[in-house]
Amino acid sequence: MKLQENYIVERRNVKHTRLIVTDDCNVLLYVPLSTDDKDIEMILSKRQMWIEKKLSFFRNRKKIELARNELLLFGKPFTYIYDSKCRGKVQINFDSKVITTKKQLLDKTVQERWYKTYAKDYFTKRINFLSSALNLKYNQLFIRTQKTKWGNCTSEKNISLNWKLIKCPDYVIDYVCTHELCHTKIMNHGVQFKTLLNSLCPNVDRAQKWLNDYGYCL
Repeated sequence: MKLQENYIVERRNVKHTRLIVTDDCNVLLYVPLSTDDKDIEMILSKRQMWIEKKLSFFRNRKKIELARNELLLFGKPFTYIYDSKCRGKVQINFDSKVITTKKQLLDKTVQERWYKTYAKDYFTKRINFLSSALNLKYNQLFIRTQKTKWGNCTSEKNISLNWKLIKCPDYVIDYVCTHELCHTKIMNHGVQFKTLLNSLCPNVDRAQKWLNDYGYCL
C-alpha cells in the first residue's frame, strides 16, 4: 500500500477507526490492529471528498506573515531591534511599529515570557476600565495558556484570559473582555447573553471573524 507523504496510518489497539485532517495538512488514520491494507484503502477512498475539502480549507485560509525579526502585537507586525543600552526595559514605539530592547525576544521562551508579562499588565488595565464603564464587576483576573479558549469566567466571577490575545487587534481584546464580563451576569450563551453582549460591544461580528480567520496561527 503506497500513500502520499502527508498520509499517516497507524494500527492501534482500538475498536473504531478515526480519521483526522490536521491544520498542517496531514491526514491521520488510526485503525484497529486487525485492519488490512485493502480495508484502509477502502476507508480512504470513501472519505476522499471529505479529506480534500478539509485539505483545501487549511491550504487556503488566511495567514499572518511575519518576517524573522518581527513580533505580532495588537494585530500588527512590530520590528524587533536589539539594543544593549535598554538594559531590562522594552521600549515600544506604536507609531513606527518598533520594539527595542536588550531582551532576546527572538528566543521563543524569552518572547513568550515577555508576552505574558505585557499581556497581564495591559489586560488588567483594560478589563478594569471596561468593568467600571459597563458596570460589570468581576472578582479576580488570571492570565492563562489555553489551547481552545480565549477566555473564561467562573461562577465566582473569576476571569481568565489567554495571553495570546495580546497579539490580536485591540477591538478583539475588548470583545473577549466584554464577553467574559457579561458572563458575570449571565453564565450561558443564550438569547439574553447575546443581547447583552451586542448592546455593550459594537464589534462582535468583526472580532469573531478575525478570530475565526487568524486565531489558529497565534
